[in-house]
Amino acid sequence: MVLQAPRNNHHALLLVRDYFRAIGTESLPAMIRLLTPKAKIRTSAGGRPGALIQHWQSRFQKLDYRALAGNETAQLSRLELYRSEELAKLSPPRSFALTPKGTELLIYLRVATTHAAAQGSNKIQRLMGPEMTFLLVTDGPGFKIREVYEDFRVP
Repeated sequence: MVLQAPRNNHHALLLVRDYFRAIGTESLPAMIRLLTPKAKIRTSAGGRPGALIQHWQSRFQKLDYRALAGNETAQLSRLELYRSEELAKLSPPRSFALTPKGTELLIYLRVATTHAAAQGSNKIQRLMGPEMTFLLVTDGPGFKIREVYEDFRVP
């Protein structure tokens, strides 16, 4: 049996931070660099996955995410990271909208800023769901996002 050194979770934290930065700057190119080629998103429990980049393209067209730039959108200091074997050992057991397999890493976090006013407006709009779950796959020394779960429907 070959043992692999555990991956540095710091890379996972940076990936999630950069994902939220890409959202706040509405940068699809920045987001694409963080994703696997076929990255998916689920927006409801048991829902069918859709293409993540097309999902964000639609959101950027309909909502103003620039209001989130510079804000702590996600509580990165409180995110939870699990590998499949760690989830299996949790007591009491916990379940998440996504399940890691093999060497995948699951990240769960609460979203700190879910609503904001559009730039140049006083109208508050809902921009994010209250929590997000990520499945990350290894990519060189770091990770890429394979799938995201967020309970959010684009208006």
